[in-house]
Amino acid sequence: MKSILGRYDSLSKPVKLLLAGLFFVQLVNASFTLLINFYLDNQCYADYQIADFTSWRFPAIMIFAIPFGIFIRGRVLKPYFMAAAITSPTIALFIIWAASAGYDSLIYLGFFLWGISFTCIQITSLPFIILNSPKKQHSPAITLSFMMMSLAIFICGTSSYLLSNFLPDWFPVRDLLLLFAILGYAGVFFIHKINLEENLSEPTTTSNFGGQYDWALIGRVIVPTIIISTGAGFTIPFVNLFFLNVHGMDGGTFSLVGALSFGLVVIGTFFVPEVKDRYGYTVAIVLIQALAIFFLILMATTEYYSEMWYSSILAIVFFVIRQPLMNVAGPMTSELTLSYVGRRNQELVSALNSAIWSGSWYISSQIFRILRQSGMNYASIFFITAAMYTAGVVWYYYLIHDYHKRKLQGLIEEEDE
Repeated sequence: MKSILGRYDSLSKPVKLLLAGLFFVQLVNASFTLLINFYLDNQCYADYQIADFTSWRFPAIMIFAIPFGIFIRGRVLKPYFMAAAITSPTIALFIIWAASAGYDSLIYLGFFLWGISFTCIQITSLPFIILNSPKKQHSPAITLSFMMMSLAIFICGTSSYLLSNFLPDWFPVRDLLLLFAILGYAGVFFIHKINLEENLSEPTTTSNFGGQYDWALIGRVIVPTIIISTGAGFTIPFVNLFFLNVHGMDGGTFSLVGALSFGLVVIGTFFVPEVKDRYGYTVAIVLIQALAIFFLILMATTEYYSEMWYSSILAIVFFVIRQPLMNVAGPMTSELTLSYVGRRNQELVSALNSAIWSGSWYISSQIFRILRQSGMNYASIFFITAAMYTAGVVWYYYLIHDYHKRKLQGLIEEEDE
């Protein structure tokens, strides 16, 4: 345990400050993940309308991410962290106001702008870590960057449950969203304290643009992202609606369930670098995600016997187990893909991953809206997710095999310790 903790304690101060700032930006994101759908439901929007609203942050990222990823190559990244730390909570407050006033067009605009805002730190954080940390610190630093969202959901969910149950008159869903949006501004303090001369990648040049990137490698690593992100878009943004409409769970209770599951994500993610070092990427990615798919299927099937008293209990158990299994593999898939493509491709791959996740989630959200309008049940939609996850995990197995083959051939860049 001491050696595991030492991995994280040895991280440089600038990386720790970035992670602290990222946590407060993610706190805003976490509150929306857990609560915004319940608030929109309270405002009498149907689930397919809610899906349409929330989907609009995804085309913003899809449009903005790739040009942004090319633009930041060779540039200092701290200003973009600061931009995200300021604008993310501000736009969140704007969305809450627009929803309370019933201005549908402004809700769409708010989600679109929020997508652009979040991109400023989502795309830049991993390249900053890779460029400004020694190789031996990449795994723990990337792991902690992923852990920030899980930790934010754990804290947000626990607080929401306690406040909504013990102080319900003071903290309805709207005021909980306001509270976490305001707390998000604390990220500005930590980002401001980052003080170092950043290591920069080579800047992008307009001549021979295509030749600056290894497109074959990039193409291989984005295939599983496309498959898994499309499947995830049918489930992750709407699992709270599944618990609301199938199992009658309110926002406070779901916040507690989400907090419990992401508390396990934090614990599990903490140990993932050790698992990878001992057993390799095959266990850390393929086996763990295969188990997550199995529990997703079990969770979906609870809709078929939702009238039974124990169905909601089983759904919670399966969700709480599934969530950490799927999330703890995230840092390792990012580390694998960034190592696979090499240093000169990393900003573009980070941007492509964001664009693909967002574009896929937008498409999936719109399909989800259509499927729900046509009467398809949640279980069938979640089975689509499970099938796509399976295909993506199989591709990761191939990618891991090819990674080791290329490493033996000396084709994988070895970075300085």
